[in-house]
Amino acid sequence: MIASCTAALTGAAACGNDSVVRDILRPSREGQVRERTDGVGVDSREPTSGRTALHFAILNDRLTTVDLLLSLGADPTIADGSGRRACHMCVVPKRHQILDRILATAAARGEVDVVLGARDALARCPHHLAASKGDKAAVATILDAKPDLLNMGDCTGRTALWLACARACETSGPAREAFVATMDLLMRRGADPNVRDAERGETLLGWLARTGEAAMVRRVLRDFDGAWGPRVELDVLDTYLERSPLDWVALRAEPAAGAFSGVFVFNPTRTPSPRQQQLTARQKRRRGGPAALRPGVLPRVGGRRGARGRAARGIDRAGSDRGPAAHP
Repeated sequence: MIASCTAALTGAAACGNDSVVRDILRPSREGQVRERTDGVGVDSREPTSGRTALHFAILNDRLTTVDLLLSLGADPTIADGSGRRACHMCVVPKRHQILDRILATAAARGEVDVVLGARDALARCPHHLAASKGDKAAVATILDAKPDLLNMGDCTGRTALWLACARACETSGPAREAFVATMDLLMRRGADPNVRDAERGETLLGWLARTGEAAMVRRVLRDFDGAWGPRVELDVLDTYLERSPLDWVALRAEPAAGAFSGVFVFNPTRTPSPRQQQLTARQKRRRGGPAALRPGVLPRVGGRRGARGRAARGIDRAGSDRGPAAHP
């Protein structure tokens, strides 16, 4: 009986059928939900997903139903099976009006810190999800209500700035511009680009340099010059390999590393850490240096291998020198 009544309540909320929702909850004259003998209330959860009627109304963009449920005492701090609360569900499908209503209700109840500081299964607050979706308006609304969320990290230690930047690197066109606009908003709010993540202990600039995102490196260096907040640091070592953004640019062997020319100013006076010296020596041994200096290894001509390479070098299969091959 409880399951069937809960299913009817959540189904009516999802469809926006306010009259059915009101009839099931049967509010008293004072406007509060009366206790039912069958145990069904405004915050009853659907068994499979763990979502309440308020969750279903938000996900289906039922603004009037949300207003009704909040007026009947619905709790926006309840989490579903994945750990997401009402505000998390407002920013994923971009329900700005509903987000405003929930924040207004939370402010009246004195629950703003609880509502906006709640974390899902990945330890992400609503503003993390909004930044990862490029929702600049939602990020601004949340930070206006709770400014201390600006440099808060998720389970990996990455801030909203980092999440927006990572998504900007993965996209192009108008979608990329939305993430760049979100980054610009966070920069103007004073976001710290030097926050380290929990996996490698690297900063945002270190991650960009390691992954070869030259265009985004230029943007970060240009925007985070200390005018709005902390200045980006070029020489911060990560805790995993003890490398700085400068080291990653210098050690990259791909041709794309040339795109960083003129971006960084190297500091030749800085002494590499022992870990860096060990990795540099290992990399040199792996590369082996010039082929002519390696004993027992035949030099390569033009990078060609096999019979054509041996013919070009004048060496037969037996290893004897028969002179350079004749070419027409």
